[in-house]
Amino acid sequence: MSLAIGTRIGPYEVTGSLGAGGMGEVFRACDTRLNRDAAIKVLPAAFAQDAERVARFRREAQVLAALNHPNIAAIHGLEEADGTVALALEFVDGEDLAQRLTRGPIPLDEALTIARQIADGLEAAHDKGIVHRDLKPANIKLARDGTVKILDFGLAKALTGEAASSSTQSAPLANSPTMMSPVGTTPLRQGYGGQVTEAGMILGTAAYMAPEQARGQLVDKRADIWAFGCVLYEMLTARPPFAGDDITLILAAIVRDQPDLSAVPPSVRRLIARCLEKDPRKRLRDISAAFDLISETPERAAVAVAPARRVAWLPWTVAVIGVAAAASLAAGRWLERSSSAAPVRFTVPWPAGSTETRSGDAQFFEVSPDGRFFAIVSQGSIWVRAVDQVEPIRLDRTDGATYPFWSPDSAAIAFFADGQLKKIPRTGGVVQRICDAAGARGGAWGPDGTIVFANGGGVTGLSRVPETGGEVSPATTIATPRTSTAHRYPQFLPDGRRFLYLYLSGEPNVGGVYVASLDGGEPVRILDGNEAALFAANPQAEDGHLVFVRGDTLMAQGFDPVALRLSDTAVSLVDVVSQSENTGLGRFSLGGGVLAHADVAVEPSELVWYDRQGKLMERQAEASYVTTFALSPTGNRVAAAIFTSTGRVGDIWTQSAPRAPLSKVTFGPPPGWLYPTWSPTARDLAYTTVDNLGLSSYEIRRRSLSDASREELIHRDVEMLYLWDWSPDDRFLVINRAGDLWELPIQEPRTLMQLTSSPDAPEQYGQISPNGKWLAYSVDSAGKERVYVQPVRPTGARWLITPDGGSMPRWSRDGRELFYRGPDGRLRAAAVQGAAASQAGATFKHGAIETLAVHVPMARNNQYFLYAPSTDGRRFLVAVPVETARPATTIVMNWQEALARP
Repeated sequence: MSLAIGTRIGPYEVTGSLGAGGMGEVFRACDTRLNRDAAIKVLPAAFAQDAERVARFRREAQVLAALNHPNIAAIHGLEEADGTVALALEFVDGEDLAQRLTRGPIPLDEALTIARQIADGLEAAHDKGIVHRDLKPANIKLARDGTVKILDFGLAKALTGEAASSSTQSAPLANSPTMMSPVGTTPLRQGYGGQVTEAGMILGTAAYMAPEQARGQLVDKRADIWAFGCVLYEMLTARPPFAGDDITLILAAIVRDQPDLSAVPPSVRRLIARCLEKDPRKRLRDISAAFDLISETPERAAVAVAPARRVAWLPWTVAVIGVAAAASLAAGRWLERSSSAAPVRFTVPWPAGSTETRSGDAQFFEVSPDGRFFAIVSQGSIWVRAVDQVEPIRLDRTDGATYPFWSPDSAAIAFFADGQLKKIPRTGGVVQRICDAAGARGGAWGPDGTIVFANGGGVTGLSRVPETGGEVSPATTIATPRTSTAHRYPQFLPDGRRFLYLYLSGEPNVGGVYVASLDGGEPVRILDGNEAALFAANPQAEDGHLVFVRGDTLMAQGFDPVALRLSDTAVSLVDVVSQSENTGLGRFSLGGGVLAHADVAVEPSELVWYDRQGKLMERQAEASYVTTFALSPTGNRVAAAIFTSTGRVGDIWTQSAPRAPLSKVTFGPPPGWLYPTWSPTARDLAYTTVDNLGLSSYEIRRRSLSDASREELIHRDVEMLYLWDWSPDDRFLVINRAGDLWELPIQEPRTLMQLTSSPDAPEQYGQISPNGKWLAYSVDSAGKERVYVQPVRPTGARWLITPDGGSMPRWSRDGRELFYRGPDGRLRAAAVQGAAASQAGATFKHGAIETLAVHVPMARNNQYFLYAPSTDGRRFLVAVPVETARPATTIVMNWQEALARP
């Protein structure tokens, strides 16, 4: 029975369809009395028209309503109206286990976590004398918070009215696997082997029926235990233990054949074998005893032990890479590691790209401490992929995640988002806030539960906090904080007390990799340079290696983590490994004997013109590694900063017309130049040093486009500089220094004048209105950006334009609109109404805000304008990541074996 959206059944209003099955169709609905979601199961007409059956069902539903357990979806009520009988059930937001299994087998520890919750739900029902009779993956929901919910408990008995006194010889039709509906049937879902299940045809699902159930005999809780064994087997293999081309063959296999237990890990074979005993007298009698039958074998020990120096088992995986298509992995068998194992390499592709993301996702990936999982940030969220599986799983509620890092036992992931440090189980679920952490740059999770992380960019040093939250205190300190120096990217050493970190500094005798301790004491400098290092324990000895990037080369050098001594020489591991645009963070990760690295730091972007309706008009430039760009005041020329694919030296280029050749404006020196900004006459360009930390000084220069030899140093500073705008009267530049916006005069004397000041809330994207009166900018407070407008000459007044958040404000050429990127990525256009007089002075006023169909990518950690309006405000030039150029990461297993060989 199909119900239209808006249909009312009692207090429940249908809002959508959730699917259908042999027990009826299911709809999503709103409980208008309690304002909550519910699932409405409308029973088949064959049942609804049988008064005796409905009465029996009502009595049984009352019994089932007494079940109150977190792993059983609750029954809210029974509704009857106009010949329709419907159950109001708890709505569980998430996929069912059958949907999850379409992506392949589930890792052992994750499968056992799910199985334990199933068993808990079954035990609670069995204690009340209630048997499910139709336990299968489609009736098991995986809620988004990690909770497992069993659906349709007891409905088979409720719908058929099995008499407790029935004998085996006179078993009612309810026990028959071929119960036919007295009315016409409708195909509802595709079953195993292509068998179509129809309403009323099958009581339960053939592939999960116990032999006694298949024979039409009476069943008790041991039928559920059989189905539990089938479900656990399928979770680990992605196929049922008994299969066939039709129902008859499936039922024959259940009665006659033995399951192939070699397909499941040894630790659970005894459990599954006891669940799948064909004689119910020999079968496991109580589900509560199930987990007593799990063996502690090597692969289970690897799951349970916190970051170990040795990993007993590793997946041996072969990559199959197609041309112009996503690479796929075919997981092979598990092999025990030995000293003779040769290194194995394969490639892990990223999840499909999205215009939601800014290029360069590849800087955020982490191998778990046990080497079995891989956390990836893509499409603005965290994805987790088991190394021996093909498809990653997206973790909900991780939007905006950066710098993920693992718990010591590989069971959870910490990350930074929305100005906070958070954590989430590896399998997904509830996200827990740990503490505030705006502008963070890396973290490490110690075995005692202490987390060390770089808060506020690490410019004052590293911070520490308990994994459960609480007081944040210093872990390291920088005596004289500056935005150009920082402590970042910590990693705990094997003793769990000492940790590595990078000290970014322009002073050659200061910058480098240090070791500090949670117990205090003076940090020890281990390596020089401004590149982070990671430690990998040697599986055959007590020492290990420091791994770090020099130039574009990944290096390894022997390191004693107790004596804090390096070996004499470093050796090359990988020829090309990229670096973060912020410098210091190499694109590599280590864990459990696994090395992951990437050779692409920045995905190429196209410069594309869109109209206000989001229609693509034309392409300005072919794909290249554009970071920042600007349109000339006349709107007919583009200036862009273009990097190498590894994130290295960037120079400024110009283009006179769409598809025209690019003309190089700057020629170094390293690390290059960013933020090209046009003079009001379009005769000159200004630009600033690439915003790498750890430089001894930063510069803003000006170059004439008519005479390339004329380059002028405008400003040099020890603080990092961002260049945002050139005033329309040609008098000054708007820059960001130390988090605030400043006016930098073009002519001497060049005395800086502060324009804004928001403590602990950096101001960026400063833009002057065409009439020179107003300054628009964004403020990043607690991880959320908002756009403000104030007078160019500060009066203390400012006006919030975007209460719901926004960034990248730009004025239209006529000053009548203020554009900005909304929190959903789409452009907004605020109608400017000018100024109104008040006792305090001029008040900025704006009218309606229009949402445009133009999507602008995220700017990630750096502040980049990724769009520019045309002179008439009818078109927008946008830097769009090229989705076909998906970044990929190389995985190397047993990589340390190559270092031990001559």
